[in-house]
Amino acid sequence: MRDFYCDLKFNSLRIDAEKKTIYSCWKAEGENIDLNWLKENPGQLFNTPTLQKERQQMLENKRVASCEMTCFSKEDKNLWSPRLQYKNNPRLQYKDNLNKYKDVVATPTFLDIIISGECNMGCSYCCKEFSSTWRNDIYKNGDYNKFTKTYDRFKLSNVDLALRKVSQNERTQLDSYRLIEQEIEKIIPNLKVLNISGGEPFLNDRLFKILETAKNIPEIQLLSGLGIKQERFIRCVEQIKDYRNIKLRISAESTEANYEFNRNGNTWKNFLNNLKILDDYKVEYFFNTTYSNLTVLDYVNFYTQFDSIVKNFNVVYEPDFMKPHVLDEETKNTLINDFQKSKFSNSYSTVNLINLMQQPVTEDDRRNLEYFVKQFSMRRKTNTDFMPVSLQKWLNLC
Repeated sequence: MRDFYCDLKFNSLRIDAEKKTIYSCWKAEGENIDLNWLKENPGQLFNTPTLQKERQQMLENKRVASCEMTCFSKEDKNLWSPRLQYKNNPRLQYKDNLNKYKDVVATPTFLDIIISGECNMGCSYCCKEFSSTWRNDIYKNGDYNKFTKTYDRFKLSNVDLALRKVSQNERTQLDSYRLIEQEIEKIIPNLKVLNISGGEPFLNDRLFKILETAKNIPEIQLLSGLGIKQERFIRCVEQIKDYRNIKLRISAESTEANYEFNRNGNTWKNFLNNLKILDDYKVEYFFNTTYSNLTVLDYVNFYTQFDSIVKNFNVVYEPDFMKPHVLDEETKNTLINDFQKSKFSNSYSTVNLINLMQQPVTEDDRRNLEYFVKQFSMRRKTNTDFMPVSLQKWLNLC
């Protein structure tokens, strides 16, 4: 019988403080916080009726709806999923924990806080939910509206429009924000790991208040794109360098021209300079790599240049036209051949990428990728010269 159980439903929570949403793990679909319910049930944000129902389904070995898109539907096709990565991570000792949770009422040991969507980068596979740069781009230049299907991530909602008008300070003064912040303060003492993401956490003035609250837990991870100006970055690093439980989880997976296209808003030079600052201050860090069809082009280069640095491997699953397999056959075959000849050929990430890249490509995916790349490069005033010629021709870019 197939196993649908996952510990993450019992020990992990993601909170988006800006949009008042919770997720039963960092990859599951979200649930809007019922603020009235929370007022009547303080300290129980991890035990909403929906989350308890999902845990009961897990205990009964049933598929959970919020896990379908990111995990179960991928596993149906024998593809990589975050759940399988978690199960196969020896550091997490999943097998020792297997089915140890029996109660639908639980206490999280891993908390991921999306502190806000403020970000000065607009990465290619990111979107308005996690980047104010993306929101501002769509507001200025209009929705991406010529895909073959509707993608909500590329058009602004009333909530997005409202967020543009409210300052960081004004948001933190709202009763709803204070209520969620109180819940976070109640959760933190029981944590093993606190992950703070965004947006860009180093642009948020509440960051160091949270860090001080969490100073005694075993591990804090800050997810940063290092797209901050050096003066501000140095000030932030000077504040975190004495926290022995902090690790920087740096979003990056490509180099030079590929990096500057896909991590739009930062330069490769600034990225390297900020890495050097971390080295100079002896702040521990590792890479959070996210491979799409555009970033995978530089996979071997990045892994070679940063061979000695730990990498946490992720794959783009949304939007579907940016999955690693949506490439022309010549580019795909060249990459797979390069992967197999590289020193990383037997690594977990390489094996999974090769498997993913062998999936068939639909014409809709090709057309949507073509439209996206043309729009993205035009709006961001960048070029596509980093792409192989065969890929540029396939997308009618040259």
